[in-house]
Amino acid sequence: LKKAQGLVFAFITVFLFLFAGQFVGLAQATSTVGTSTDAKATSYGFQYKTFRSTSAGRYFMFYDTAGLGFLVYRSSADEIVWSSETSILSYMETGGYFALSYNDTANTVDIAVGRGNDIQYNRGTPQNDGTITWVYPLSYGVVGVNTGIYGWEPSIATDSSNYPYIAGWTSGQQNVSVTKSQFNNGTWLTDVSFPVQLATSTNWGCPAIVPLTQGKIYVVYQLGLAGYLYGRLYNGSLQAQETISDSYNTEYYAFSAISIGDDVYVARLEYGSNRIYAYTRTYGVGWGSEETVMATPQTGTSFPALSYSTVTSDVYCFWGNGTSIYYTKRVSGIWSSVTLWVSGESSLLADTLSC
Repeated sequence: LKKAQGLVFAFITVFLFLFAGQFVGLAQATSTVGTSTDAKATSYGFQYKTFRSTSAGRYFMFYDTAGLGFLVYRSSADEIVWSSETSILSYMETGGYFALSYNDTANTVDIAVGRGNDIQYNRGTPQNDGTITWVYPLSYGVVGVNTGIYGWEPSIATDSSNYPYIAGWTSGQQNVSVTKSQFNNGTWLTDVSFPVQLATSTNWGCPAIVPLTQGKIYVVYQLGLAGYLYGRLYNGSLQAQETISDSYNTEYYAFSAISIGDDVYVARLEYGSNRIYAYTRTYGVGWGSEETVMATPQTGTSFPALSYSTVTSDVYCFWGNGTSIYYTKRVSGIWSSVTLWVSGESSLLADTLSC
């Protein structure tokens, strides 16, 4: 696992992390963070795995050490020297089974872990010594409290008042659903109005939550293996389903979503053509037309990962191909020419790029 100054990406293989979808600048200097034998240690592009705590003055990075290994984190004050591993869960199936949401104002990190028949939840407070104090005690095979919603690849976000939302399934693997806690203090008790069903999938459903302003959230989800992308707004009540892309299928898991204010940005890898496309939802207007990020066919594992600059609000899209990682940025609605960022990584697993 490696860290690039301003960004984190991991090499077990190579994985990319973009500190909860936000960064200030790009650099190519790297440092070793840790190692893992799990080929999905840091998957996926619709989940967050890292964050920077302003209050603690440290960067935190989470990953799975091995298939059926440990869910661990490391921290660093300078992005160069990293702490030893701190384990928070044993018998972790794979890295794609957990997701983070960090609130820098409150200095809290929320975690959702898919444990088969239930998604577990916990909230922690990062400390300046690199540790995290958790609301629920950690124990063997348990990272927190059960939320009553199914799922393996969960998504989690906290709204503008720090209430946690988790997306997963109800009724097995068919119904894509989202649930919410009644409390914003790290204690989980499912809100009386939840869970709410977003859609029914004939073969799995893959959701991603992004927070908007004033307590609103937006959920992007893929229906079925290599299915289309859809979305729904929750603004106190669940709004109608919106189509994001239905002209061609999306490679399963191969999409990423972020929000800036009330606007939502999505990137996806098209199934078959291996081209990368993006979409923007302007609040009060809806989804715009399809935007081409990379017209040249990449590979079936060139999963995109979105981020944005906290200085300029430019949206960046990263992906891997072969032994290299590339990026392009969206400025005033236009995607720039592609930049080669990292090269010569013979063990790159491009489908594990995540924020």
